[in-house]
Amino acid sequence: MRILPWTTMAMPRILAMRAAFVAFGGGLVVVALMVPVVGGGRGHSVSPGVAAAGVAGYGIYTVIVTKLVVERKSLGAIPAELIGAQYMTRYFVCIAFAMSVPFVGFIAMALAGEPLPLAVGYLFGVPMLLRAAPTRRRIATDDAKRRAQGGDGSLSDALFAPHPE
Repeated sequence: MRILPWTTMAMPRILAMRAAFVAFGGGLVVVALMVPVVGGGRGHSVSPGVAAAGVAGYGIYTVIVTKLVVERKSLGAIPAELIGAQYMTRYFVCIAFAMSVPFVGFIAMALAGEPLPLAVGYLFGVPMLLRAAPTRRRIATDDAKRRAQGGDGSLSDALFAPHPE
């Protein structure tokens, strides 16, 4: 991955992760700006309460799957040469789950004609997105967990160093 197509400089993985975080966060703002357009009081195909309950159920599901399947996998077992790519993959899966709840809420809002389902989607999605944020503190914490699990190599070095294409 190059910073610019015509350069020879490779982009560190952390820049791609942080750029995606900012882009997805901006996407949530754009979705919120659509509330007056989509959440109008026209005919409803589903009640707002039922739609919000469905979004909440999906939100609970995504939290459980993210915690039990994605975040539970040991980082210590991953070889040092693969840790950067594996961590980045894990990050994007967490982001995908986090972003899916507000978007399901947006669809439910369009069906219900009220913004309640979207608000419920944001109650689940925003904290999940913030939890996945690729901050130095989070990376250091994950690196410490990795070392405690017997992993070799540095997660920080793998993420902050330019990587080959």
